[in-house]
Amino acid sequence: MWDIVVIGGGYTGVTAALQVEAALPDAKVLLLEASDRLGGRAFSYAAPTHPGAPAQSLDHGAHYLGMRQKRIYALAQRLLAAGQLFNRVPMYGPDPAFRSFLEGTWRITVRSESFLGIQGLRKDAPLYDRVCIFKSLSLYLALENLVNTRAPWRTPFAGILDRTTLAQWIERQRVPQWIREMWGLGCLGIISMHPEHVSLLYWLWYCAANDGFLNVANDVDAGPQQYSVDIGLGGLLQQYAAALRGTVKLNSPVVQVDHSAASHVTITTADGTTCDARRVVVAVTPQAAGRHITFTPPLHPARQALHQQPTGHAAKATLFYDRPWWRDAQGRHLFGMSAGPLAQRMEWVLDTSHPDGRQYSLTAFVNHQLFAGLAPDADEAALHAALAAGMAEITGDEQALHPQCVAVFRWRDAPYVGGGPNTSFQPGVLSQAAPVFNQPEGAAGRLYFAGSEYATEGAGYVEGAMAAGEFVAAQMIYDAARTGDFAAGSLPSAPVLPGHGPRLLSSLIFLIAWALLAPITELVGWFSGRRR
Repeated sequence: MWDIVVIGGGYTGVTAALQVEAALPDAKVLLLEASDRLGGRAFSYAAPTHPGAPAQSLDHGAHYLGMRQKRIYALAQRLLAAGQLFNRVPMYGPDPAFRSFLEGTWRITVRSESFLGIQGLRKDAPLYDRVCIFKSLSLYLALENLVNTRAPWRTPFAGILDRTTLAQWIERQRVPQWIREMWGLGCLGIISMHPEHVSLLYWLWYCAANDGFLNVANDVDAGPQQYSVDIGLGGLLQQYAAALRGTVKLNSPVVQVDHSAASHVTITTADGTTCDARRVVVAVTPQAAGRHITFTPPLHPARQALHQQPTGHAAKATLFYDRPWWRDAQGRHLFGMSAGPLAQRMEWVLDTSHPDGRQYSLTAFVNHQLFAGLAPDADEAALHAALAAGMAEITGDEQALHPQCVAVFRWRDAPYVGGGPNTSFQPGVLSQAAPVFNQPEGAAGRLYFAGSEYATEGAGYVEGAMAAGEFVAAQMIYDAARTGDFAAGSLPSAPVLPGHGPRLLSSLIFLIAWALLAPITELVGWFSGRRR
């Protein structure tokens, strides 16, 4: 019998296995991965660098990290050689530009002319619009600071927030249309979901668990997109997993989990092999668990609801060029572009060139409608042409039509992931998740679930995947010691979820700011004739 079986070989599963092995050196640990590689949503590939230039890997999935993401940042510093972890921001130049499609027109803003460093929030907007920006943002931050990241269902007004979609909240804002579109753009760019499909409570929780919306929306200094690694986050995972002492089996999809016994959990893989384990952790996306694994007896209804939640619709495409031609009319570096909340081809684009010029590339999240618009018999050349056309549209430059190379990956075609980049919770799900969220199931609580979707710190990022792996390992270690699965000199402390509770004072401050700005906005709108 195995002591611990981990289902899923991404950052969550590998972290959980390593943590258990470190705390329980004698434990028999088995990691089962359905695909032919470890990594999950971290999937690196060799980028086409220029002749004579050093090698580099880019990522079809998870790509970036930030200094505030303490787990993944520390891991990169520990495992990588000097220079392999690099800061992307300096190559953008001192005042990078961003191109976005709002209210039916393309606009270019630069960082120095944007409020709070968020590209698109123009400081030169009319006075009424500027006041509206801060009124809307104050209300949002008042709500975000109410969130209990450890237990979002305990957030004040959780039921109301969870019954409301983000789109409904956006539409209720008495602000110019372009500001509403900025909110929708943020949702689409961050989680690749349209706001009408996302619970407001989930969106608030997701942002709060990542140091807030203003941090998540920050693509430059101190943001979660500041750093990359030469070997890719998939390559970093391979180095991380090399320390595993237990057994790792690839191409071993689990199809059934029987958690009816009090003493163990029985697992069956697709080839009919069965094994028993004292404790099992399912470390795959909720949708993949619900789609591919039969649980006996059935899981709690709240868990089943989590397993039905959709993953993002975007594919990821990188187009490589011979030089970095993307500049605005003044010659300023265009480090990113967004086609707005109604984008049908490229949704957003970031410059993923290497700072030393070994390769020049633009990476896009691609809307599923681009693929749907292809002819049924379209070949790879037709796909690449469609991607290049989409890149030309979003950059506003026909030089995009002539990439040297194209790399594209559709996460919807990855059967054991099902979409990308994240899972998002629809209305009515998160507020009802208390019985199962970061809680085990089974006759004796021997079946656990973990992943970045369950992370109360760094949700949706590799940081969250590692945080979830750490917590579920601590759960299993504590429960194993408490029930006598392993001899222990003393019972370890019960694990505590990372994160924070409601920040009521901050919420009150922002609520007061909103209450003050609301009448000011009406007054300015009345005088300027722009009241909405």
